[in-house]
Amino acid sequence: MITTPLSPLSKLSDLLETMADTRHTNSPEHPAETQQYVRLDHFLKILQFVQSGGHAKVLIQGGLIKVNGEVCTARKRKLYNDDEIEIDGEQVTVSID
Repeated sequence: MITTPLSPLSKLSDLLETMADTRHTNSPEHPAETQQYVRLDHFLKILQFVQSGGHAKVLIQGGLIKVNGEVCTARKRKLYNDDEIEIDGEQVTVSID
């Protein structure tokens, strides 16, 4: 059987299809808006910042990852659209369609 590797973005799309969270906003137009999310450790693996879940765990729990400008040590942290991730001086904005 021949398989073709999936791009990181197609993996992210597949992962996001299985996840949803309800986040309440103060906006009268959208009182309860359903937003998709991705876990921080999964996000780092999908974008190939880390080689494995164990590698992600070490970096996150070591305080080497920032989420929205603050050090994050929770590897299961939910990331939403427009969250900013910083690793080793490189910034990435989460974009979930």
